Amino acid sequence: MKPYFDADWVARAVAGQLQATTTCKANGDELILDTPLTLPDLHQVRLYLVPAEDGDGWIVSDGGWTVEQLSLLSSETPTFRRRVEHIRAAARRAGLEFSDDELRMPSAATSALLAVAQRFAAVMSQTSLLHQAAGQERRRPHADELSERWERAGLVVSRRALIRSDRVRVRVSMKVSSATSEGVVEVIDGQTNAGLVRGIDRAVTRLSALSNSGYQGHLFAVYDEASRALTKEGLELLRVAVPAHARVIRVEEAATAIPRALGA
Repeated sequence: MKPYFDADWVARAVAGQLQATTTCKANGDELILDTPLTLPDLHQVRLYLVPAEDGDGWIVSDGGWTVEQLSLLSSETPTFRRRVEHIRAAARRAGLEFSDDELRMPSAATSALLAVAQRFAAVMSQTSLLHQAAGQERRRPHADELSERWERAGLVVSRRALIRSDRVRVRVSMKVSSATSEGVVEVIDGQTNAGLVRGIDRAVTRLSALSNSGYQGHLFAVYDEASRALTKEGLELLRVAVPAHARVIRVEEAATAIPRALGA
């Protein structure tokens, strides 16, 4: 029998390909799982795993990808809002929770992670298709671009870092570190009114919690001046609401201003 007509041989070959395209690495207190699954635009499905509080299984999330991608869309028509609700309904059918921060499954066994990843992929695909339906190419979030520039400038960038102290546990968008200093960066990237409000609220909540806990690092809130949803009132609200010592800066300035502030 020819090898290509051997069912066991084909199964082993496919299993090898799945293994080769699956990676898992530690990121602080969580694991980052890059799965072999892809979305319609060929974006690889990445999941974040944190041990469940009862010690049995995992809390699985998309790391905020779905919410972030929806915030990048600049449409707020009734049709768009209906499609967003359709995505929420798809999440419920898949047994996932869709909060203002992330898509998540509160408990998953290690043996079921591939099936769980397929559920996430089904819902995340709806978001990818929504970009296509809106006639918009899915652009890279500013946080991705800034991370690359800061790493080239010599900073260590930790995405979704958990800042812990005796008084608080805060998961932040990014922690950036140099040899002598560190700071936390929240990037507000919303292109819709709802997305912008969520971004401002998230940034203010996280930076305020760190400030109140006595965190000694720098605090930065980075905003997109080109966002259609950003108003003078919204920007002023951000500046007033963040802790007094936090810096509110434009995306264009952040690429060089933050490494300079950290002494890189």
